[in-house]
Amino acid sequence: MLDVLGETLGNAFATNLSTVPLVGLCVILVSKNGKAKGLAYALATAIAIGVMVGVFTALGTAADPSQSTGEPSTWVSIVKLALGILMVVVGYKSFASRPRSDDDITEPKWFATIDSMSVVGAFVIGATLSTLNVKNIPLSISTATDIARADLSGGATVATVIVYAVLGSVLFLVPTILYLVAPDWMAPKLAEMRHWLLRHSAVILAVVLALIGFNFVGKGLQGL
Repeated sequence: MLDVLGETLGNAFATNLSTVPLVGLCVILVSKNGKAKGLAYALATAIAIGVMVGVFTALGTAADPSQSTGEPSTWVSIVKLALGILMVVVGYKSFASRPRSDDDITEPKWFATIDSMSVVGAFVIGATLSTLNVKNIPLSISTATDIARADLSGGATVATVIVYAVLGSVLFLVPTILYLVAPDWMAPKLAEMRHWLLRHSAVILAVVLALIGFNFVGKGLQGL
């Protein structure tokens, strides 16, 4: 279990770096009834990550039930190679579309509905953004392939998915907890983080996708 978590730690870190969802958290926490909505939003992010990895792990195990702890099978290498190329391409497109000045920065339209949003609505938004994130899907697939071929017991597999989900959403969970404990101290920091993330969103996404993408390509080629 620890070996798999160590192998997928980079994926978990990259999953955290989702700029628009993080900005959404900053806005939700300081909105009306923000503590409850922010907690629902952060928990939904973690749950969605866990569900994605769990589903892909089950599919991977079913596709190759004779998993072993040896070298990755050919299909795992092909999946990682394809995901790596896709992430590099998307990363390049993100960098090419980066804003050139503060005037080019626009917030998603759904931010305007946050004050009137219910706790359930915040949960749904958090789960949706995490599930449909351009990098979370390939990262979840890659993580699932590593878990599926590790030949873990059912309990160990579930525990690994849960720990990964927590690690993959720690940048959502920690600010939420801090805001619940010390809202006056966290509010200005959330405002600063909101502006910085919006300003550098495209570059952050490009760098993360490029680093993880080239890593996937290398692992994919190595296993072929």
